[in-house]
Amino acid sequence: MEHPMSLKELHQQPEAEAIKNVMKIPGIGAYSAGLIVGQGSVPLDAWSVVIMSELLLGRKPKHPRQEINAVTQAVHGRWGKWTWMAFVYVVNDLPKLATIYNLSRLT
Repeated sequence: MEHPMSLKELHQQPEAEAIKNVMKIPGIGAYSAGLIVGQGSVPLDAWSVVIMSELLLGRKPKHPRQEINAVTQAVHGRWGKWTWMAFVYVVNDLPKLATIYNLSRLT
């Protein structure tokens, strides 16, 4: 209640500003703010960074948590402003993608 905002209001702001505003809520970090704002950000965690690295970079990261920023940049470089939609597509198509690519988290 101390941080009133609507999704409509957030979507009218530039993404970086909207994420910054959502992160003012105690307990909300960058990952959760990216999920809430859901514009061009991609909510990568240690599990999903492995899949995205295997799909986009052709390799399994040795230290997934440490490679989140690098893989996030690769995702943004590939899909730009469509990053969020592409991420949702990939997540929803994982069963089929696993039959084409060797996704270590799924095979």
